[in-house]
Amino acid sequence: MRNEDEVLLSAYHEAAHAVFAHYDGTDGYNVYVSDERGNCVYRADLYERYLPMRYAQFNLAGAYAAIVAADLEHPTPDEVPLSWLIAGAERTPEGDAWYALEALKRVVKEGDVFDSVGEAYAFAMIKLAGLVEKRWYEIEALAFALHDRWVESEEGIGRVDGDELSQIIERIQGEK
Repeated sequence: MRNEDEVLLSAYHEAAHAVFAHYDGTDGYNVYVSDERGNCVYRADLYERYLPMRYAQFNLAGAYAAIVAADLEHPTPDEVPLSWLIAGAERTPEGDAWYALEALKRVVKEGDVFDSVGEAYAFAMIKLAGLVEKRWYEIEALAFALHDRWVESEEGIGRVDGDELSQIIERIQGEK
């Protein structure tokens, strides 16, 4: 069972996935955190089949947002090296880092833009860091909504469904 701080970091992680998917035009069905884990349910097959770089960034978004939330600052992309991604992939096979690394390998193999996974990763992180910083308020609002619902839930689950996901994001957008 996770403690409240772990659930809050998970809420940031899952909120970043959802916000990234929202701005990428990918349908999000729901996002949740629980005493055991978090999840963002979306149409991943579209990323996997057609846009491997975007899929890599989608998977990186959650972990990067959790770093920002934990450290209370936006690290520069070079402060989050490829070794961090590789360690995450080794620690959790078929987790976000693993999927991101596999997608980056596919980008290098199928294209002629990048000579190495390291180059593709550096490019992905530069774009991603900018997006997370630009959309931080939406990520934070969704993370707080997830966390608040987890706190209030007798089942230990905080959940936001698709239409409400969009409403939270658009409300914050309108407040800026």
